[in-house]
Amino acid sequence: MTIAAILGAVFAGLVFILLRMQQAANATRDIADAANDVSGLFRSWKWRRKMALNPLDSITDPREAAAVMMASLAEADGNLTEVEKEVILTEMGKSFGATRNQGEEMLAQARFLIRDNRNPADNLRRLAPVIAKTLGTEERAQLLTMLNTVANANGPAGEGMTADIKMLGNLLKASA
Repeated sequence: MTIAAILGAVFAGLVFILLRMQQAANATRDIADAANDVSGLFRSWKWRRKMALNPLDSITDPREAAAVMMASLAEADGNLTEVEKEVILTEMGKSFGATRNQGEEMLAQARFLIRDNRNPADNLRRLAPVIAKTLGTEERAQLLTMLNTVANANGPAGEGMTADIKMLGNLLKASA
């Protein structure tokens, strides 16, 4: 009988130890899951912050910025017309030395970047720092001439477009 009591006590002790080890493992797993949740939360915050950026904020090339500005002005009154497209491609060729294929690629990229915001004033204002950092006085004047040419491609530019180009000119002068 004493042997059975001793074996029962040892068995109960082993069961108690195994249950405590299982509880410790569960607690460790819960702590690891909580740590993963916290790191996942930080990752998702960083991802959301990146996704909240405007696509125009990633532009660093002044040629790309100029293409976006021209496309934005051309599409301000609706879809891009063939006349506006030809004027933009001609201006890209004269000013950047872009081939027709390069110009068409830049224009397609520019139209993609402004697909969600066709407001030229916002787009010009957002891209002004890129132009101010990378272009000299003569190149800025050339850009303004290009924008005026595109704005007047389908006849005289409206007051809104003229005001937007003037606003860009003032922003560029202020940053010089």
